[in-house]
Amino acid sequence: MKKLLLFFSIALAFSYTATSQEFRMGDGRFTTCSGNFVDSGGVSANYANSENSVITFCSPFPTDKVQVSFNSINLASGDLLFVYDGDAVAGAPLRVLTLGANGTTPVFLATAANTTGCLTFRFISDTSNNGAGWNA
Repeated sequence: MKKLLLFFSIALAFSYTATSQEFRMGDGRFTTCSGNFVDSGGVSANYANSENSVITFCSPFPTDKVQVSFNSINLASGDLLFVYDGDAVAGAPLRVLTLGANGTTPVFLATAANTTGCLTFRFISDTSNNGAGWNA
């Protein structure tokens, strides 16, 4: 009985992780508790040249703040990923990720002053090269 219970517990854990939602970089607004945020190429391909898109993540709970933790990032020279504290591309970004961010694993949390609790990302790639992108 214990082995059967252990088997079902492991199976449930794998089925939960296998069904997590993937959010590819592109224009949109999502209200979610969790997911995998990746560049437009997904986990297995590079992002494209000449991209310019905005994506916003908000919590379904009004008192919660969104947190995005990067597992990997690999941007090509000239490509930029802006991180904004709020539900729009407005004001100064919290940070701009560039080629210099490669190999880091930054974590972003909506600030206490952010009444929406959302985080917004704007990605701009140049016309000449691309990279593996990110997984967050």
